[in-house]
Amino acid sequence: MKVEQHGSMGFSEPPKAKGVYWAFMLLGSPTVFLAMLTARYALRDPACESTGVRVLMEIAGALTVLVPLLIVIAAWRHWRADRVEWPNDAPDTASRDRFLAVTSLTIALFGIAAALALWMPSLFLSACDTQ
Repeated sequence: MKVEQHGSMGFSEPPKAKGVYWAFMLLGSPTVFLAMLTARYALRDPACESTGVRVLMEIAGALTVLVPLLIVIAAWRHWRADRVEWPNDAPDTASRDRFLAVTSLTIALFGIAAALALWMPSLFLSACDTQ
């Protein structure tokens, strides 16, 4: 596969699949969190009428923790494959990939914390209590 050089610094254009990979790694956790937030608001009224829907709300919460956890594992493995160096300002694809791996790792860890903060109270408090 031929790689084209762009710019005076020697950055090479990554394959399309790699761009999609990094887009998912960077945006997957916030997107899943917002989807869970939307699903929980949409399922609130039906969950008060049926316990089966309440289980769906808890599954949405579990998936919102699981997906960023998988992103953390993938980002960690990618970072470890690049000799565990911190990103620097070198104009090469390895430094760019290290930067994206560390950024993805950080975003996904914050996504896990946010998902747990939103999901855990529903295990102790009922969404149907209206007083």
